[in-house]
Amino acid sequence: MMNNYIEEMEKIALKAGAFAKEKFLEGITGVALKARNDYVTDTDRMVEKFIKEELKRPFPEIPLLTEEGSSSAKGNENLFFCLDPLDGTNNYVHSLPIFCVSLALLEGKEPKIGVVYDPMHDELFKAEKGKGAFLNGKRMETSGKKEIDEAFVGTGFPFRERGRVAEYLRGFEKVLNFTGGIRRCGAAAIDLCWTAAGRFDAFWEFGLKPWDIAAGIVIVQEAKGCISDVYGGAIDIFKGDILASATEELKESMVGLLK
Repeated sequence: MMNNYIEEMEKIALKAGAFAKEKFLEGITGVALKARNDYVTDTDRMVEKFIKEELKRPFPEIPLLTEEGSSSAKGNENLFFCLDPLDGTNNYVHSLPIFCVSLALLEGKEPKIGVVYDPMHDELFKAEKGKGAFLNGKRMETSGKKEIDEAFVGTGFPFRERGRVAEYLRGFEKVLNFTGGIRRCGAAAIDLCWTAAGRFDAFWEFGLKPWDIAAGIVIVQEAKGCISDVYGGAIDIFKGDILASATEELKESMVGLLK
């Protein structure tokens, strides 16, 4: 990958995040319900439109797969961007300041570059395959935690796939009983970045979308973490069952609890 990809993506994410923060502080408007507990706001739409237009300038030939319906990619292209203009919309709607802009570049179905910007905390997470992961320009790595009983774990509830709640809760009970604690923050891209930064030792969730996880995947991997599906197999970004772990040892322990 050439440097100009990540540099342009970073500039765009910073501008988009600043706009989302401004609208958040002004007061949230134009809230609509796509499905139960699944919101969209005027900010989602405006940020998506802004990023789509900004990406076209330097990269007019690269299509975009995005959450709010204006995609020019289907996800099977050789090279495409993947965008969540506002990950954590439910938080945003309820004035909870945990949300971000998440932008990835994929080759095939493999994330090669990820940029996640949390504007409320002014934290920019980024990674390019083979070049390490960074938080506000400083290299970062996972916690390196290996022991399950000391692990501090993030999760997300299967709100899109209600039929899997029982499956999720079986694993949740075991993780709760055998780890050092669980937190649910409501923005998967941030959860993955926090795992990369060592704030969480692991994170798992069912039924996420490509735009929820694409950027976070490469950021965790470049921070020397492990990415798999929740049962230890290869990740499929279009199925979206994801487990991120600080180490291979912790991954195996988490898989043992989630199975």
